[in-house]
Amino acid sequence: MRHSIFVRLMSAFTFLMLAQNVGRNKPFDWAQDRLRVSGIFVRRERRERLPPLRRGSGQAYPGLHRLISAFAVLVLFHSPVWPQNSLVDRVSTGESPHLKTLAVLDLELTGDLSDSTRDVEWSKRLALMTEALRDELSRSGLYRVVDHGAAPGLIAELKSARYLHACNGCEFDIAQRLGAERVLVGWVFRMSNLVLTLHIEIRDVATGQTLINRAFDFRGDNDTSWRRAIVYFVKDLRERPASRQ
Repeated sequence: MRHSIFVRLMSAFTFLMLAQNVGRNKPFDWAQDRLRVSGIFVRRERRERLPPLRRGSGQAYPGLHRLISAFAVLVLFHSPVWPQNSLVDRVSTGESPHLKTLAVLDLELTGDLSDSTRDVEWSKRLALMTEALRDELSRSGLYRVVDHGAAPGLIAELKSARYLHACNGCEFDIAQRLGAERVLVGWVFRMSNLVLTLHIEIRDVATGQTLINRAFDFRGDNDTSWRRAIVYFVKDLRERPASRQ
């Protein structure tokens, strides 16, 4: 796209310079040009004030520089420089047929959970960060994230009994119910209030194969640190895509 913008601008500039040289070999005087197309007065203006025409000077063709200028404008504006239906637009609206559908399951927390007074805080953080992860992946253009509205009962039932990232294949049942080709399971291992690790796996629903398995250490058990780790994961996924997404 940048190359197209550059070519258009350079083409328009070239035609404008050509028009300038064909007209008078000096910058246009648009006010004087308008006077010269106003009938009898123009003929008088030409007779009394304009220098005599010389063969080869370019002034033997008084309308040619205007024609070239108009053509330069057409080169620049005939069609939009920016594409109307870009890949980003198609991705953001879920129209691209090439994106795999992805079910992003709720994030889970493991490790040191001995401080029961923080259970409510952790529960809210998990819900908030799960939505943040879904939003980041939706905007990334890597997948088409599916809605979970088709399987709330099944998800709640399975979550009440075990971790979804280690439930012996129950994540595939959820993904199939949602019509997804890929399923993401994620969890944060809390070593302490200072040291935590975000784990993300993306699995192929049809084969059960783990396509992506990544872990990121981060510091601080708070919303800001969690969100920073999620953003970094999506950035890393874009920069180092797996052979099969």
